[in-house]
Amino acid sequence: MDRQFVVLKSLILDPGIIWAHLEKDAAGKVIRKELLTEHLEITRSYLELLIEQKGLAGILKRLAESLECKGEPLTAEAKGLVLELFINAVYLHDLGKLNPYFQQRQMKNPSFQNLTIKSGRGEHSLLSAVMFIDLFSKRVKKFPEQKQRKYFRDLLYTFAFIISRHHTYLKDLKPSDFLSDLNSFQAEETNDKYLKNYLSSSWPNLNFGECNLFAERNKGLKEETADPCVLYILTKLLFSLLVAADYYATYEFFAQKKIELGLLTDVKGIRELYRKSEVYQGILAHRKNPDYFEKTPINHLRSQLFDEAEKNLLANLDHNIFYLEAPTGGGKTNISINLALQLLTQKPEFQKVFYIFPFNTLVEQTKETFDEIFGDALQHVVINSITPVLTREEEAAKKGEEAGKVEEWIDYDRSYIDRQFLHYPVVLTTHINFFNWLFGVGKEANFPLVHLCNSVVILDEIQSYSNVLWNEIILFFDKYAKLLNLKIIIMSATLPRLDRLLVEKESLSSYVNLIQDSRLYYQNPLFKNRVNLHFELLNEKEFNLQRLKEVVCAWLTKRPGRLKILIEFIKKDTARNFYNLLEQQGLKQEIRLVELTGDDNKYQRERILKQIKKEQRIIVIATQVIEAGVDIDMDIGYKNISILDSEEQFLGRINRSCLATEAHAYFFCLDLPNQIYRGDYRTTYNILAKEYQELLKRKDFGGFYEKCLSDLKEHQVQTNEKNIRDVLDKALYLKFEQVQQKMQLIKERNVQIYLPYIIEEMGLDGFRLWEDYKELSANRKMKYSKKQIKFSQLIAQMTFFTYNLVSYSSKQEEIPFVTEKVGPFYYIAEADRFLTTEKKFDREKYKKEAGKGDLFL
Repeated sequence: MDRQFVVLKSLILDPGIIWAHLEKDAAGKVIRKELLTEHLEITRSYLELLIEQKGLAGILKRLAESLECKGEPLTAEAKGLVLELFINAVYLHDLGKLNPYFQQRQMKNPSFQNLTIKSGRGEHSLLSAVMFIDLFSKRVKKFPEQKQRKYFRDLLYTFAFIISRHHTYLKDLKPSDFLSDLNSFQAEETNDKYLKNYLSSSWPNLNFGECNLFAERNKGLKEETADPCVLYILTKLLFSLLVAADYYATYEFFAQKKIELGLLTDVKGIRELYRKSEVYQGILAHRKNPDYFEKTPINHLRSQLFDEAEKNLLANLDHNIFYLEAPTGGGKTNISINLALQLLTQKPEFQKVFYIFPFNTLVEQTKETFDEIFGDALQHVVINSITPVLTREEEAAKKGEEAGKVEEWIDYDRSYIDRQFLHYPVVLTTHINFFNWLFGVGKEANFPLVHLCNSVVILDEIQSYSNVLWNEIILFFDKYAKLLNLKIIIMSATLPRLDRLLVEKESLSSYVNLIQDSRLYYQNPLFKNRVNLHFELLNEKEFNLQRLKEVVCAWLTKRPGRLKILIEFIKKDTARNFYNLLEQQGLKQEIRLVELTGDDNKYQRERILKQIKKEQRIIVIATQVIEAGVDIDMDIGYKNISILDSEEQFLGRINRSCLATEAHAYFFCLDLPNQIYRGDYRTTYNILAKEYQELLKRKDFGGFYEKCLSDLKEHQVQTNEKNIRDVLDKALYLKFEQVQQKMQLIKERNVQIYLPYIIEEMGLDGFRLWEDYKELSANRKMKYSKKQIKFSQLIAQMTFFTYNLVSYSSKQEEIPFVTEKVGPFYYIAEADRFLTTEKKFDREKYKKEAGKGDLFL
């Protein structure tokens, strides 16, 4: 890519007196100064580093080629100007630090102290935007056609807007508001009277005029733009690249160290390590001898799935989005690791892998798989709110350094930057984070976007996303995949083909089914007949918890030996009530009885799962948390109906090993699905109807989703806020905040209450942790990066005592029984009042005593 950077030093009259940053000692004395030209040149070096190492040249070229002016592709000259404006917006982002007021007041620069400045603003970002516009206005005017001049004037001002926001967040672009900011800033005597004294004679103009023409940006834009998402993604990438290069350059000045991007370079070595794994060796043996898994036929099917997915991937490497549909227990995680390694091998520009999950349990489960296969040879890092930031020094300590000395030489700045910018070859995270990177407006939310470019993204359980947003989700996945060169693998046991929601003209990407006919696997007796399904309880009109107890307890005499029963409810209160009912009946004397819900902390969860695996006779009462990321093998199941996807996930916990001959699952209806899955179209097509019972028996999820997608398509054409056009318009007009709000996966308000107690087995004192958290919060002297890392370490332990109250009310209600609030946590000193004897959160008692049953779930 030909990079036409502005010759910076020719524009500034005396670059040796303009400062960008100051380093001070503990006493506040300046010990080092960085010139503005030095900072901008280092910024440029990191821009070029990112372009080279992240392969951004091809991506920027593709973005420029995807832009259109009045429905026509840009000429070669026009595309060149787009790229020139883009790279110089990054390079010149701090040019406004020429502001004499900034130098005098912020930098305490002696070269400016003799100026008598009566008014002015010390900010520099807006002046940088003004100067950027001024520098390139003449280039825009050179275009012979009026429509091209307007197009590039609007693009110039848009990029200037991004520059003006680089120390804050991406607010909605409102041309009139931006122009008002520009006009108010240019009127100040700081700029008018003094600024020209520091610009060389080669500065083109410094004319603040013609700004008002940008007010017409949105006029006719909808009719003239073929693809509204291209400019949205281009400006998001510009913001990400700008703040990244600026951050790296600033870090280098203060730390006097260079940044490394954390890319996967030894793909061959990692792939060889994977091929030595026991699972892969078994697959190789199966390729040579199809009877290799004669005694474990489930592994024969897994090997067939593995080989077919690999074959279809290698035959379609030019495609962007791949569907991996495989039955529960079909080995999707192992298949996906192989597919990712194949892509990294075949496409050298790909150097990162992102695993995206709906639940932290799946994140943890996949990390364990990576630990087992790769150990420390491949850096794979969990990014979520409950996992502490891993410092490079701590990682070294794990490999043999003296742990006690780590704190003395830890580089908190570098470790925090690694976390913020995802400087790791493999990232395991949640869909909340992923959507924040794609659609977030905060500065830190946009740091990772540039690192997503040229990456493999594996999305698990996509059907768990709000289907109200499926139209928008697949639309943006389609655009991001093509424009940022992502290879997205969407995998699930119940996989909706979301691209069917797109009309042909909306689609940029191409889609491939890695399993051509998944029915061949679903119809195999090992999967299809693994569990006998029963629906007769749905016909009982007076069905209640007492009746459920009767049918469950009947198994105690039917099966005197091994007996593992799983009962899933869709409401925590109902699960707790049934647990209490069985406990009151003295059932614990006959069989182990445990409860597993979202109110169990990590310690309780792990303890309960160990019990489930160890005990031969056990009844497990659970909520939906049992459906994913839980490797258990039960014999009998009872489930409150919900949506077909969840019924199949539940069945995946029954006879998981495929070794039992008599495994059964019974469905009942105590709580209505639409009370929990609010706004989910799938609740309409539930197994109360025999038609959908048959679909579940046949595992015909394609037939099920045909009906759901038809519903969504109907809503797509409605002229209301559910219309896909609504979000396209928001993207077109660069309403960044509105797009973020529209694409939020979770709308309700979460309230985190903290109930302290002591977990002796782990040596965790919840009371002490709270005091440590308060002390850290009050610390104003600790370095920001160190404080954030300490927070992450503390919060990872505090999660054992933290419980979420989900409110569908937008009111900022006072949380009952709270002693004090620090950060996002509401501390309740009377913790024992709302904890059971097993130290579980008694949600029902809390809501009852609080008198807010309708507010919290």
